[in-house]
Amino acid sequence: MSNYRLDNMRDEYRKRIQRNWVAIVRTVRVEDVEDLLYERGILTDDDLENIHAGTDIDHREPVHRLRRTLSKGPNDAFEVFIEALWKDYDWLAERIMQTEVVSDEGNVGGEEELQSLTQQLADRENELEDVADETKAKEEEEIEALTQQLADRENKLKEVTKRYMELEHVMNEANVTMGKVEEYLRKKNTKTYTNQDVISMSQHETGIQ
Repeated sequence: MSNYRLDNMRDEYRKRIQRNWVAIVRTVRVEDVEDLLYERGILTDDDLENIHAGTDIDHREPVHRLRRTLSKGPNDAFEVFIEALWKDYDWLAERIMQTEVVSDEGNVGGEEELQSLTQQLADRENELEDVADETKAKEEEEIEALTQQLADRENKLKEVTKRYMELEHVMNEANVTMGKVEEYLRKKNTKTYTNQDVISMSQHETGIQ
């Protein structure tokens, strides 16, 4: 097992003990747990001598010294301490093991996960902004194209209207001309005379008689 993993396990047990330290100090006597700690090599002869030195009056002081010794001991020191509690303080050992703590590894993993999610969110926002920009640019191009089409159609309509008016003018002039031609032909074919023509003819006949 890697040192990193061992350090995290050590820290987890240390935190469990820390969360229950008041109960440990009030309840546990070092004499009840030191044998297993000594057997496992967690405590040395010098450690035991220092823990019990001058502590005949208050049993709590050896517990505090034991904690400081365990903090400097091997990575499994706190784990073995909890194991030693199961003999005479099984309720306390169970309470310690059921205490929920967040290990440094969990914190690192949580931070990494949070950073990953944050980066994913930022990437997603960038993607949405890019899509929005592309959509906006496309809409602007479409609007510009439609505007140009409308302008072209308006110009064509104006041109058609102008041609229609010109054609209407030509047709009006043609109608006038056709009217004059028809009138001329009608007079010629029916020998239609005007009042002046009749007077002239009457004067001519009178002069002959």
